[in-house]
Amino acid sequence: MTTVPIIPPDPKRKWYGLALRHLRMASRLLDSGFPDGAIFHVYHAYECVLSAFIAASGCPVPPQGRVPLTTPTGKRIFVYPSPNGDIPDRGTHKARLMFFAKLADPTRSYYVRYTNLSRYLTPDDRMDSLYYDTIGNRLPHEIYNHFLASNIIHEVNLFAREVWKEIRR
Repeated sequence: MTTVPIIPPDPKRKWYGLALRHLRMASRLLDSGFPDGAIFHVYHAYECVLSAFIAASGCPVPPQGRVPLTTPTGKRIFVYPSPNGDIPDRGTHKARLMFFAKLADPTRSYYVRYTNLSRYLTPDDRMDSLYYDTIGNRLPHEIYNHFLASNIIHEVNLFAREVWKEIRR
């Protein structure tokens, strides 16, 4: 009996495929009247696009690649090594955003869209789209409306295409 070698998936393709899946879920939730659920999935699509870019750069995608480091004062911390300097471990979601910002080329079109999206789509939206806002006394569907979700889905779709053009080689 011959064994067929298992070929590991291309990391950038894996992450990009996940991004497209989350974008489809976001669109379907929005079409079904759930803009809050759409925001949750579009945030994950955005984060998967960032992860595809990180993987295409040859770096492990957080939480992978986290290593301990001892500071000059003797304090032990965890960081994600990157070609442009270590990224402090502040949680997986924030680490991916910081990693992308360090690796991205500010002269490319995807970077402009990234800077705009990073103002309107944050890790807080990921959480706020799921849970009750005790400070504002609001449910998620009272925070996120159809217009906002529709525009963000469109922008993340464009961002995904621009990043894929950059990394598909």
